[in-house]
Formats: sequence, C-alpha cells, structure tokens
Amino acid sequence: MPIVLEGLIPLIAIIVIASSLTTIAKAFITSRARQGGTPLAQLRRVEELMTELQDDVRLLRDDVAELNERVDFAERLLARGRDESGLLGERKTP
Repeated sequence: MPIVLEGLIPLIAIIVIASSLTTIAKAFITSRARQGGTPLAQLRRVEELMTELQDDVRLLRDDVAELNERVDFAERLLARGRDESGLLGERKTP
C-alpha cells in the first residue's frame, strides 16, 4: 500500500498546484476586468480622454484670445479717454 500512496502524492500535488494557479488566474482576470478590461480597451479610453482634453484646451485658448481682444479694446478706450481729457499731464485751460 505505501507504493500506491507514493504514486498519488505527486499527482495530488500537481492537482493542488493547478487548482491554485486556476484560482489565481481567475482573480487576475477579474481584477483586470474591473480596471477597465484589456490593455486595448484601456488604451482606447486613454485616447478618448486625450481627445476630450484637447477639445477643452482648444476652447480655453479661444476664450483667452477673446479676453485678450477685450482687454486690448478696453485699453485703447482708456488711452483715448485720457488723451481727450488731458490726463496725460496736459491741462486744458478754460
């Protein structure tokens, strides 16, 4: 009988190891699925986010350009008002 057990011990060890590896593989796959799936799916998500960010930056640049135009216009109006009212150091005599 000990000869039969000696043959079964390596077989049982292989079954336990295979079962453990299967459990680990399932846990890994489940973890990857929770994190966004396959690397290809994650890459697609990153590309979508990059596109959204580029669109947001483009809109911000447009807003900044418009604000610059408004500031330039306001500065020209203020400068013209100063020139006309004599605030640049020249006093008009009545």
